[in-house]
Amino acid sequence: MDDIYIYDSVKDKYIQAMPVILPNKRIPFSKWFLGNSDFVMEIMRDKKFTGTDLRVLFGFVAMIDLNNYGYFSQKELADELNISQTEVSKSIKKLINAGLIIKGGLKRYYLNFMFAWRGNSSILREKVYDLKEKKALNNAFGTNHKIAFPDVKDYQAVLEIPEIPDFSDLEKK
Repeated sequence: MDDIYIYDSVKDKYIQAMPVILPNKRIPFSKWFLGNSDFVMEIMRDKKFTGTDLRVLFGFVAMIDLNNYGYFSQKELADELNISQTEVSKSIKKLINAGLIIKGGLKRYYLNFMFAWRGNSSILREKVYDLKEKKALNNAFGTNHKIAFPDVKDYQAVLEIPEIPDFSDLEKK
């Protein structure tokens, strides 16, 4: 291995350096998600969703990154759940049509934040605030408030705009 040198401005000379591997920074709540239990119950009651669809949905929830972004292939999800890629593809199409998953591009999916959220609570609060503004505008102009939820196709009647707990103190620790 070649020697590595860095410049030390205090001593005004180059000194030998050694590469060090540091562990990833621990992000509090990175494996947790906040879910809308009314929404979950409505999905469980809906007979058009099969057990495979629900496995795919919760497999997706488990694999998403912070702030509900998912960058993975359907093959990865199929391998993780030990089901065929065809079944995963059918389930994802069904979940996209229901508005639970939003397709953002090649191998890029988003979980609808009204169903569940994984990430920074301040970003979720901003998203909820935006929805509250849309709902207020819709109500002011006499428009049906369901328009405030454009990403949710089948479950608009169940959704109430949630109050988001403030986890910011815990996130900083």
